Amino acid sequence: MKVADLLAVDALDLAAVWADDDQLDRRINGITATDLEDPARFLRAGEAVLTGLVWWSPRGDPATADRFAASLESAGAACLLAGEETHGAVPEPVVAACRRRDIPVLAVPAHISFRSITDTVYLRLWGDITGHAEDGHTPATPVREHLRDLAANGASPQQLMDAAFADLGPAACRLVTATGRTLARTPAAPDLPAAELAARRAEPSHTVRIDGEAGPYDAWFLHTGDPADRCSAGAPRRLVQDLADALAQGRHAAATDRSTARGAAAELVGILRSNGRGERWVGAALRNCGLPAAGPYRVVALAVEPGEASPASNNLSSKERSSPAAAALEELLAHSPGRPYAVAATGPDEAVAVVVVGDGADLGLRRLLPLLRHCDPDAGVRVGISATAMTAEHLSDALQQARYSLDAARSSAPSAADDVVTTDDLTTVAALVSGIPAAARAAFAAHVLGPLVARPTTTHTALLSTLALFLANNGSWIRTAEDLDLHVNTVRYRIARIEHLIGRDLGSLDDRLDVRVALLCPR
Repeated sequence: MKVADLLAVDALDLAAVWADDDQLDRRINGITATDLEDPARFLRAGEAVLTGLVWWSPRGDPATADRFAASLESAGAACLLAGEETHGAVPEPVVAACRRRDIPVLAVPAHISFRSITDTVYLRLWGDITGHAEDGHTPATPVREHLRDLAANGASPQQLMDAAFADLGPAACRLVTATGRTLARTPAAPDLPAAELAARRAEPSHTVRIDGEAGPYDAWFLHTGDPADRCSAGAPRRLVQDLADALAQGRHAAATDRSTARGAAAELVGILRSNGRGERWVGAALRNCGLPAAGPYRVVALAVEPGEASPASNNLSSKERSSPAAAALEELLAHSPGRPYAVAATGPDEAVAVVVVGDGADLGLRRLLPLLRHCDPDAGVRVGISATAMTAEHLSDALQQARYSLDAARSSAPSAADDVVTTDDLTTVAALVSGIPAAARAAFAAHVLGPLVARPTTTHTALLSTLALFLANNGSWIRTAEDLDLHVNTVRYRIARIEHLIGRDLGSLDDRLDVRVALLCPR
């Protein structure tokens, strides 16, 4: 496929902002969507680069555009496809920088989704490859048709791979998910741990990415060759593309079943939220989700905080977009195939799951969560997990616990890349308070601490420091005076002043607890 071929697709409505005949003749061997200012490390030579230009600011340093263009040049990018939605047009400094670096620029209108462009490129590439024999192997058309028929009839990935390699000698090929979970492999491909495969998914000599519907968390990667042995025998590229085509077809055919399952799970979560329809309604909803009516269960709530380089979800239209959070949660839970679960999308960035835990209550999500970093290194993931609900009638409480734990995870570790909080972790006042909405905590602090936070003067700041240290020292005047290097009478004066300002008696346990909690709240 050439740059000119992409430009000629009427449905994409692309326009050449800057390109000459030689540049239009360049071949495209893949496409990467990114909004990084320096994406070179994620690119391969010959790829088209698709960007929404979020990294560009009209008030920014003009050198920013040149750094971006230099990054494309160093990676050997075939062309730049720049979205017009963010800035209304492709900024002239970006065009000029690409002109200096000999990078052709195509404009992507605001009404064209990035998903449609990536689909067009990969479908065309598959057509180009399957139309030519290579590697000395020419699979007959009936093999390709057989794979398509199997996919249409719901064949599993392993069945498709077995059929594709039935008449081929030993070759290493494996299908892995975005988190390194192996879905299928040939006997020549050794069984490797998910963490290793997730980290190495871009290393094999030939990789075909099969995108899902919800961003980076449900992508599949079809690898040839053993990533632990660069000299191992791979599969003919044409056959791999035929197999990838069939796998993509199977994913598309299964989308209806996935949507039905999500709908049943959403109905279950809706009933649990109502917290009063009765056990009969919950039991019926569990059966519709394929879950047993008897526990024990745990409820998991997950939220994704998208990073700036999350193109697969940010650039889909609302009609196309599924929930990245639901995809991420399904992918995590699928690492424990013996545990039935139902996942519902409660928003594009949030999802909830009811999980049957059986004899083991530990879901192992702390161990699995780092695998998601390979999907989108810039995104943050937070997880809240309920206590074990022994029966269905306790699931409503478990849902509230999971969502509260999720809020605690969001507020208690704002700088962490990923974080998991369970109700078992809420063993201190600080942990318990962290799950209260930030606005409510701020209002409580303002009410209790009054003038100390309403007017942040130097004096009030000193009084707050003294108050925090006094409470940390369990009300000891002497230890507080020693820590502050003050006379004990000065500490007594300051505490009396604080009590007068906030209208509290710090000798009272109740008042002291209120003040302690207020100091834990954001101000």
